[in-house]
Amino acid sequence: MKDLKKKQKIFVLVLSGFVLIFSIGLFVYKQATKTKLDKRLSQNKPITIFLSSVGSDDKISLSVFAILLPKEKKCGLYFINPLSSFDDKNDIVESRGSSKIHSLSKEFTHFSNLPVHYFLQVKEKDLEDFVDIMGGISFYFDDKPIPSTLFLWEKGEENLSGEAVSEYLKLKDQSPLHYVDRMNKQLSMMLTVYDRLSKSKDLPKEWIKSFFLRVKTDLSPLELFSLYDFFVSSHIIFSTSELPGELMTDKKTKEPFLFVKEDTAKISFTNFEKNMRSDYFLDGEKARTEVLNATDVPGLARRVKSILNDKRLKVLSVENAWITNQKKTIVIDRSGNTEYSYKIAETLNSKKVVHLIRKELGLDTTVIVGEDFEIKP
Repeated sequence: MKDLKKKQKIFVLVLSGFVLIFSIGLFVYKQATKTKLDKRLSQNKPITIFLSSVGSDDKISLSVFAILLPKEKKCGLYFINPLSSFDDKNDIVESRGSSKIHSLSKEFTHFSNLPVHYFLQVKEKDLEDFVDIMGGISFYFDDKPIPSTLFLWEKGEENLSGEAVSEYLKLKDQSPLHYVDRMNKQLSMMLTVYDRLSKSKDLPKEWIKSFFLRVKTDLSPLELFSLYDFFVSSHIIFSTSELPGELMTDKKTKEPFLFVKEDTAKISFTNFEKNMRSDYFLDGEKARTEVLNATDVPGLARRVKSILNDKRLKVLSVENAWITNQKKTIVIDRSGNTEYSYKIAETLNSKKVVHLIRKELGLDTTVIVGEDFEIKP
């Protein structure tokens, strides 16, 4: 009996030793196979990624710096308008082309004091193909859909193909603020694509691999997978801003451009980074909201305003919507500071949040109250 117990103890010790050795080996293997991005994602230091897009004419159509705070699950998107110009007023970002696109990284580092760790550049045609691979993008149009010669878009939700997405991004608003509208559309589409990806966490790895083969990047395939997993595995808090510039007109071409002043750029980014790191974009009291009644029920928008006010969510205006007989309540993100809209949607028990950025409105959120909204006694 004693010999049996002794053998059992020896067996347990040997088994424990094997488990310990295996665990240590697994830990060492994971550490050895960790990419630089994996190691950065495990820290709470900012990770910067320069995202850009070029058209068939090799003009830069999109330039945005993504600043990730991994531990806090935050992502700041800082846009540089393609019509921006720095020291040389003749050197507009848009016209630099893909060969000189890295020069923007140096300028970003200069006014942000942050290094650019990675870059990712995609051609518009490849982006179209990727949207088609995903089965299109569900996009919401409000009371002012921009007319297109190729597509007929109605108010409400439309499923856009890759070609339709490209057409939407290229359409130019005829107002003097068309350069703002350009970024509004880009940000709207980026956040909509993110929502689409986060709801399809089972996106085949082959699709990501196909996307990797079509982009220019210094991320390895494993790092691209890690980046994808980071964004879709948890709720990311987005905050957005753009590099300010003084609107000027080129004397020769009569075309508008934005002249960027160094001091203004530094102040702008410093404030943005400070707010992003704090709870500024989490504080619902700072949200600027309008509530629109899209039903035949009188006073419904005021009732919603009262509910939001009780939760210390600020409502700037209450009006009737541009549509009636709206079936479901929709919360529209207007600023790209997404957490405001998600907080309001949660308060109203609404599952529908869409991104249609219109920063010129001075709003963070528009609530379209539908017939599904119930007034609780």
